[in-house]
Amino acid sequence: MELFQMWMNTSNPDENNPIPLDLRRTVWCAGAARGGEREWRFLTLRLQAARVAAARDAMLAAMACTRQVWLLNQFLEWAVSENSPVRKQDAAAVVGNVARTPVGYYVAREFFYNRIDDLFKTFNGQSRRFGYIIKTLLDQFTTQRELDEFLIFHDKNPKYFEETKLAVVQAIEKAKVNIDWVDQNKDLVVREMRKAVINFEQVDPLSLQANNGLKITRHSKLILLVYLSTFDVCFIRNYRIKLL
Repeated sequence: MELFQMWMNTSNPDENNPIPLDLRRTVWCAGAARGGEREWRFLTLRLQAARVAAARDAMLAAMACTRQVWLLNQFLEWAVSENSPVRKQDAAAVVGNVARTPVGYYVAREFFYNRIDDLFKTFNGQSRRFGYIIKTLLDQFTTQRELDEFLIFHDKNPKYFEETKLAVVQAIEKAKVNIDWVDQNKDLVVREMRKAVINFEQVDPLSLQANNGLKITRHSKLILLVYLSTFDVCFIRNYRIKLL
């Protein structure tokens, strides 16, 4: 956060960025997540001034890191609005980035169901991008209830999915795999991470991997502990990822 503040305080932040290049994506995300509207608006201005595609992509991802629901809603609104800070070619990335964050997932899911017509019109003739949104959203599913909700919605609104049939099939299959993984490993992961809180060094990632097939290295233990430090329903959504 200190690096982010240093950047905000520079006289010309679009030209002078004190954050090391290899840390910018991480620092920008942390600034949006730990900051508030001021930090988020700052990133918006930098996004509009950015001329390098890689920098734009990183800023779009960072802006999705905010935990302010109303800012996430505004970000999604920009994705389907004309003359907004989000370019039309970046709209799918915005929805995908929001859907992949712990807080943003719930916002993006509701936006998808409630604003499906606006999304469909925005991506009219761009089935690949609309399919990307569907795949990204369903990739976050970890319960059968979430999948059932989508299947019911899909059956009631077939006109929106006529050009993305393959993407829908692939997304549903991936969601089933995720749900199965969570069902099989939920108790194990929660149990092991609770042990980590009691005694961090008692967790043997090599043993955990050998006995249960989980890809967890010693370095990953710190990541796991960070997740557990904010243990809530958002953690449940994230822990199923197999750490390398």
